[in-house]
Amino acid sequence: MSQGGYINIGIVFSNEQEYVRVFESIVEFVVKKGSHFSHVKYSKDIDGTIWIEQQIKNNVIEMECLSGYYIGFTLSGEFLNLNFSKIGLVITKETGYFGFLLEINWSDVSSDNLITTQRNIENQLIDLYKALSYEYAFVGHEIEIEIHPADYEAFIVNNESYPVGIIGRDKCVDIYYGTSGIDGLTVQEQGKKTIHV
Repeated sequence: MSQGGYINIGIVFSNEQEYVRVFESIVEFVVKKGSHFSHVKYSKDIDGTIWIEQQIKNNVIEMECLSGYYIGFTLSGEFLNLNFSKIGLVITKETGYFGFLLEINWSDVSSDNLITTQRNIENQLIDLYKALSYEYAFVGHEIEIEIHPADYEAFIVNNESYPVGIIGRDKCVDIYYGTSGIDGLTVQEQGKKTIHV
């Protein structure tokens, strides 16, 4: 694919959910899909002056890393019905919410199956919602977690820039489509659909 950078998949939770339990469930979900965790890197202080980098064996993660800052994991393997050499998983903690950002390198995705990849990601996010009831999720070209869950619906309803935005609604999810595909270039029809879960 000629496009550079990453496909980012964000999954956001309110602080009403228990951070460690959600993390453990995310790990279990990703591992069941065929991926494995290989490294973690985090800072012990908010200024980023003391960094710890550890190898992970057999997907056993020492939970001490979750109390750190700027937490990032490296994983690889089968995910989204594709085989990836490297996937980044970055944890974001903000006032009132936290989230997990999966970063998939464009070089691991063929432009020939962009629509299929987008649908696979949507289906995985719907499956994840059934297990974890996140507040919202999104998919796009290098999009970051930066919107509080209380503000996301007002943002996504008038969205043109986020290729895919998903809001959990108890027994269903609303999927919003912006005007561009997950590569940031391909044109897609803006709209919304509801999927019952």
